[in-house]
Amino acid sequence: MKKSSIKTKILLSILGTTFIASCFLSLVLILMARMDFKLIAEHYLLGLEQSGIAYFDNTITSTVDSLANSLVNPVYYDDFDFIRKQLAIIEDQPIVDSVVLLDPEASIRQEGSRTFARLGTEVDISLEDMESLRQGNLVMNVSDGQRTAMKGIFLGDELLGILSMTSQPYAMSAIIQDIYQEVQDETQKIITVYALGAAAIILALMVFAAIAAWLTAERLVRPISLLKKQAEHMGSGNLHVDNRIEREDELGDLAKSIYTMAADLELQNRSVKYLAFHDPLTGIANRSSFQMDLEDQIVRAAEQGDFCALLFIDVDDFKSINDAAGHDHGDRALKLIADRISEAVNESFEPGELQPSIARIGGDEFTVLVPGNRSEAQLRHIVERILEILSRPLMVEGDLHQVSGSIGISLYPRDGDTASSLLNAADRAMYHSKFAGKGTYRFYDASMTSEDQSSHRIKTEFKAALSNPNELELLYQPIVNIKTGEIYGGEALMRWHHPKLGTIEPGQFISVVEHNEIALAADLWVIESTLDFLETINLSQHPNFVVSANISASNLVREQFPEAVSRLLEQSPVNPKH
Repeated sequence: MKKSSIKTKILLSILGTTFIASCFLSLVLILMARMDFKLIAEHYLLGLEQSGIAYFDNTITSTVDSLANSLVNPVYYDDFDFIRKQLAIIEDQPIVDSVVLLDPEASIRQEGSRTFARLGTEVDISLEDMESLRQGNLVMNVSDGQRTAMKGIFLGDELLGILSMTSQPYAMSAIIQDIYQEVQDETQKIITVYALGAAAIILALMVFAAIAAWLTAERLVRPISLLKKQAEHMGSGNLHVDNRIEREDELGDLAKSIYTMAADLELQNRSVKYLAFHDPLTGIANRSSFQMDLEDQIVRAAEQGDFCALLFIDVDDFKSINDAAGHDHGDRALKLIADRISEAVNESFEPGELQPSIARIGGDEFTVLVPGNRSEAQLRHIVERILEILSRPLMVEGDLHQVSGSIGISLYPRDGDTASSLLNAADRAMYHSKFAGKGTYRFYDASMTSEDQSSHRIKTEFKAALSNPNELELLYQPIVNIKTGEIYGGEALMRWHHPKLGTIEPGQFISVVEHNEIALAADLWVIESTLDFLETINLSQHPNFVVSANISASNLVREQFPEAVSRLLEQSPVNPKH
């Protein structure tokens, strides 16, 4: 069907009024209609622009906030391959121009692009913005129509990095500009037509001219008022807009453009929301979604007098799969592991029951939120089922891997009444299960917190003792030839003389040192001190004299340990055979 333009409709209306309208009333009504039309059109366009920009700002800030929270563990463990994949996924979104990860000094540490052309480049961030970022705030800057949102990535109170996303809403700006220009053009056409009509209807009759002019103005204003309401709905977040303006003219085209824009924005909004609350690798919930589910479950349990259980699962030695086969291979393994955990958990719940929430909150860390009043025996069954299915051989692209899991369990309200306290309790219990031999589980109890605090104090003060020659001492237990009674060597034994606590028994600190990063420094100190001791002995008179030292098992798999020992031996005049 051929379109009839607004100009044609107005001309036909004016030609009809020339027979019965008077020039004076016709001119007055025409001027009033023109003013009303311009005011309504300008108000509608202003509302549309403000609503569109507000929607873009909300989308950018929510995306940055969610992505920053999901990158805490990858940034802490320097999982740059995973970080780059996450940045690339977000950068592919139509509204995103670029997204980069900055270190705490505002230098680019990782970016979504595969060229890595800007790595190490320092980004100019004002002192005020940097201070706001360190306080955990989200910072939004607007310059020349370009929006940059930044959010700090924290582990506890430590700033690990800064996520920066830059967006230039070209699509929204282009649509608004086109609509604005179209309305301006049509407004000018209408003004021109009304001016010609005023001259043509000077001799028309008064009553018919008034009625015709009023009907014409109403015909123009009504669809624009409807478009204004639709724009207000879009600005409030309701992107479901019905195209109720069925006209075969320029205003009909304008209505169709707005309807198409709303549909496109709703589709993009769904995509952003999915990325905000789901782990893109495994498809299960991410850390942000888990946090909300846990808080909702605590509120529900408090209102109904129920309790709930939180399972914190860590895949044991998963790093070995990444090191041996690469991160892509490891990602496929994580997908299979997530499927196995979901299978093991879901089989314990019947349809109609409150369902569990399964999430991946970090590299190889998963959580399971078990709702309802489950007995300890039922929880043990679920946990043991997870461990059993995880222990099965894992086939990834023809390669067979053997994995296991360590699980910590905390209960609401026994172990905490907030999301953070429950998560911390389950995390502590998980680490205790790892120290117990891996592939097992532990329920949290209060003694774990005091043990962890004691271990942290020992680790901190032992690290300081390594640089204080008066605190650490080596004693040498003789090694005797039973047949001859000859002393042919000694075993180096470390003793710690704390300035306040006195002599600390080895059993109190050795196990803590062995399970922490200071094990490397401690073993190197023992070897260096032993070499110094051997220099004081006349080894020419005791050519077969040897000294042995106990080495932490964790150092035997550290690549830097053999190199460090070799440097100590090269710097010492003592023959390594001793």
